[in-house]
Amino acid sequence: MTSVVTEGLYLGLLDAAPDAMILVEEGGQIVFVNASAEAMFGYARAELVGAPLATLVPERLRAAHDVDLAGYFAAPRTRAMAEGAALVARHRDGREIPVEVALSPARGGDRPLVIAAIRDVTERRRVLDELARSQRQLAAATSLASLGYWELDVATDRRTYSPEMLALLGRDAAHVDSPAFYDDLHPDDRAVVAAASQRARADGTGYRLELRLRRGDGAWRWIETAVEARRGPDGRVTHLLGIAKDITERRRALDDAVEARANLEAVLGAAPDFIVLVDRDGMIRFINKTLPDLSHDQVVGRSWRDFMPPDQQARLAVAIDHALAAGETTTLEVTGAGVAGPRTAYHTHVGPVRRGGEVVGAVLLSRDVTERKETEAQLIAADRMAAVGALSAGVAHEINNPLAAVVAGLDLALRHLADPASHSMSTIRAEVRDARAAAWRIRDIVRDLRVFSRAEDEERGPVELREVLESTLRMARNEIRHRARLHTDYQPVPPVIATESRLGQVFLNLVINAAQALPEGHADAHEIRVATRLDDDGRVVVEIADTGSGMTAETIDRMFTPFFTTKPAGQGTGLGLAICQRIVTGLGGEITVTSEVGKGSVFRVHLPAAEAPAPPAVAARSR
Repeated sequence: MTSVVTEGLYLGLLDAAPDAMILVEEGGQIVFVNASAEAMFGYARAELVGAPLATLVPERLRAAHDVDLAGYFAAPRTRAMAEGAALVARHRDGREIPVEVALSPARGGDRPLVIAAIRDVTERRRVLDELARSQRQLAAATSLASLGYWELDVATDRRTYSPEMLALLGRDAAHVDSPAFYDDLHPDDRAVVAAASQRARADGTGYRLELRLRRGDGAWRWIETAVEARRGPDGRVTHLLGIAKDITERRRALDDAVEARANLEAVLGAAPDFIVLVDRDGMIRFINKTLPDLSHDQVVGRSWRDFMPPDQQARLAVAIDHALAAGETTTLEVTGAGVAGPRTAYHTHVGPVRRGGEVVGAVLLSRDVTERKETEAQLIAADRMAAVGALSAGVAHEINNPLAAVVAGLDLALRHLADPASHSMSTIRAEVRDARAAAWRIRDIVRDLRVFSRAEDEERGPVELREVLESTLRMARNEIRHRARLHTDYQPVPPVIATESRLGQVFLNLVINAAQALPEGHADAHEIRVATRLDDDGRVVVEIADTGSGMTAETIDRMFTPFFTTKPAGQGTGLGLAICQRIVTGLGGEITVTSEVGKGSVFRVHLPAAEAPAPPAVAARSR
């Protein structure tokens, strides 16, 4: 990213920050707050913008705060978090929040501003308080049983012990010097201690051991001891010097950490998602599940590319590179190896892994959505067939009329051929031509139906919207003609990358909805308008408008929610618009709606244009 960013992007970045971000002008008025600030302080953005910053300061501190703020604007400087005294902020409900604040001077045109990054440290304070309490306990324990010291005179076998050493062991010197002391060692440690002691006496080899020892009170403790030898002028070992400390808590913490790691690995292993850590070189460092026919060791240490089809690698590489370079998370759908097979669909989040503030790798959280996507495909196909089925009576009528014309024309031609003397060949040819024209009409209807019955795995390609719309309108003609006049206005637009069947499904749903929003029997009083154009962003727009009763704002808010419908019971599943929205967003577009009660509704399908020449202009026409 370049060092120059637009104001909109700059504010967008501030709004996405996890810390509360507040922009303040000289005088203390708030200019901008992000979503995290709303969540932290309990105010809506509109309540804070224009309010004094002191609103977020406890009353007892406001006077000092105002002085500090004025001083900062007089001598602005960047101030990192954790500088200065501990700070508190005020929530809307009056409670105080311990915070850390970072300040940075900025400018908005010719006026000085300050950016305040505010972090809630309530949890950190709690942890620090707990840590301080633990440290006090540790200090008290160290005072009672600090490092113990002992010394052995090898020649006389006489030992001396510091008071701390005896306190550590919970024994008196007489017991420690007696053979009974070895009974205080854990049975698994006795041989190791004896061997190390004999070797140190013999050749002066020092040692460091962690061993278990039973104190005089019967408690088993972990003791760490380090021993070194002292030699005389002749090089012989004369003394052994040792120190010891109680490391029971450390060992327990280590055991707890080992157990916690084992528990974490068990939880991750039981998670339904694949969790994969890759380093900056793209090598897999951790995976919570094994792949079919591959052990854990056969996966860890290899490149993630080894498990992704070539056609999926570029998209995933972009997401991983973005996590490593920008430290941001990307969500995408990819296809790769999995438990369900070599072509498993995954909904994947790719985010950064940080250590010490540095991005050291990326984490991939991938959920197998193969079954969900298959179900969605079946649902979309079922909805498409339901839309066609809803028109079945009209389609049957559209076929029966030309079919009757074909049969009648051919019957008439056959009768006339049986009596050629009474009928000219030109008359018979005209009858056959009429039958053929009717057959072509049937062919067109069947071709329109085929658009809606293609396989779900139909590949995307450039699609001319006018052709799909014309096919859709022919399918819906019987539904429309008793309710409204149909007006089309096809402005020149480029193709879009899609499939005819999916687009036809969307347009058929919207056209049927528009028709059903109008009463039957008043076709001259109502109009359905279908138009194409380009918007200001160069996207292709298909508009389907009706002059029906319109919708309330509440209905518009819920209309894309699955199973929501305003139709009477038994007329519609409430899935049509939800499926339309999913199809369009899957093509990189969006559906927008405007409506006015009593005047009608306009649905707009916005789609990215393919890089192809625009079709020739078609004059607006009504029918």
